[in-house]
Amino acid sequence: FALPGRAVDVGREGAGRLLGHQLAQIGVLEGMMKHPLDKDLDTHRDAIAPYLEREIAERYFHRKGEVQSVLRHDVAIDSAVTLLKDPVRYKSLLAPKK
Repeated sequence: FALPGRAVDVGREGAGRLLGHQLAQIGVLEGMMKHPLDKDLDTHRDAIAPYLEREIAERYFHRKGEVQSVLRHDVAIDSAVTLLKDPVRYKSLLAPKK
């Protein structure tokens, strides 16, 4: 039998010693240790997507694509763009304090 990540050789004599309930327990433990990796992408999509996008952009568009991808998800850039679109607030920040 095999555990995830390692093979266990019990030999002929050892195999005879393992009782059916022990093998069943091992099967249960193997099942408990398995993680549903196929659902991780859906569960953590918002956290994973920017990293995947950056890697893909870097591989296909080199440094320019990587920078564009990083800037697209940068909170500071988003705040700056929002401020620049609001001329009243922008001018109030630049005006000297009285």
